Amino acid sequence: EIIDLNPQEPYRIPKGRVLFVLGFLFACFLLFHNGVPLYIDSLWFREVGYSKVFMGQIVAKTVLFFGMGITCFALLYGNITLARKMASDKINREWLERFGASWGEGFQKALGRILLVVCLFVSLWAGRIASNEWVNFLAYQNVTPFNVTDPVFHKDVSFYVFRVPFLEFINNTLLA
Repeated sequence: EIIDLNPQEPYRIPKGRVLFVLGFLFACFLLFHNGVPLYIDSLWFREVGYSKVFMGQIVAKTVLFFGMGITCFALLYGNITLARKMASDKINREWLERFGASWGEGFQKALGRILLVVCLFVSLWAGRIASNEWVNFLAYQNVTPFNVTDPVFHKDVSFYVFRVPFLEFINNTLLA
């Protein structure tokens, strides 16, 4: 049986398959880049009898990463989406006039995708930065009073030692 291949039409790899392979390769990279050191650390902490300390660190890092990442994404993408919706029709008409009807609509869709990817990247970056603050986060959660009162603001000194560093991080992050 002879199979007739159409030489005029080249074989194309479906986009979904390419994205799946890239995602799989990225997941493998993360597994080996982050998973192996984590596994080694867990073995060491288990050996010295401090498994709870290790798990507390991992939970704190995870909570901070996802909390900051989701918050950052919601704020960034929400603001961008709102700004694009509130943009005047004059701007949209200008895009259509400048690039033509088909190019203008295609550009708007492409711009939306690019902004989504940028927001995801910035959110992941913010989550990574926040996960480095796990020591201050745990100190904020587990305050031990010193029973020494500050003479000016009448607060226990432990507030300044344990809570202020994490509150400063939150303040600086919101300002950024």
